[in-house]
Amino acid sequence: MKTKPYLLLPFASMLFFACNNQAKHPQADLVNQYSPIPETEQSILQYADSTDTQQNSMERQVSLIYQLEGLTLYVEKLSWNGKPALYIEHTSDQGLTDRSVRYYFKEDSLLLIRESIKRTKAQETVFEEKRTYLRNNTPFRQERRLATSASSLQTRPFTDIKPSGKIEDYTEKLTLLNDALAGQNRFETVFDQYMPAPEGQYLLLKSKIPGGYNASLLVKEEDVLIDSIKQYPSLFKDAKLNLKWEINEKEAIYVPVAAKVTSASGLNR
Repeated sequence: MKTKPYLLLPFASMLFFACNNQAKHPQADLVNQYSPIPETEQSILQYADSTDTQQNSMERQVSLIYQLEGLTLYVEKLSWNGKPALYIEHTSDQGLTDRSVRYYFKEDSLLLIRESIKRTKAQETVFEEKRTYLRNNTPFRQERRLATSASSLQTRPFTDIKPSGKIEDYTEKLTLLNDALAGQNRFETVFDQYMPAPEGQYLLLKSKIPGGYNASLLVKEEDVLIDSIKQYPSLFKDAKLNLKWEINEKEAIYVPVAAKVTSASGLNR
């Protein structure tokens, strides 16, 4: 018996609706997009771990590497469909202290701060890992562990940290991270000079305001913009340039206009 065409229409409509309402990122289910916001230490750690495993599937944004008085800083932001899930702040104090801080978010709520620190002093190196758990953007527990090597650190148990009584303003920290990503306020830079060096050629950028951050980009491949800057540097002096970059081995590398640019290559400013 033949099926009448009009009987297929409801089924076809349902199939079309189902296919067009799948998640943009199927992996998003693994980070419990639609589950309640985690509130216990265990559930928060599980959410953070699942976020870490899905980083390659997320939208990624990365800042320039900024310098100020011996300190270097750059920021990564990972999002699901435009909603921030993870900020990563990288800082280094002249190689004496290297710090990586990961801020985990869900539905605009800060849930966990994971801090990894490597300190070198008087030929001695100390590794530290710290975790701060938050509920309603307010810390309710802190813990840490210490070791003299990265491998032994992983075998050490965490111990609770007694609250210092000082309340950190995470809103202010988030503003700083977003400013670095957007290249604004203290992170807004303009062209200073084009400098040849033994290890390569560099675009040097200086802060637009006093007391702000400077930055540089290694130029491995030239394009029309670089050619123009080299020939007529005075025309570009103190101008805000529209640049793209990628971070490789803790160095910002200039991405030519004609080159293929990935989502991790920087902001189009």
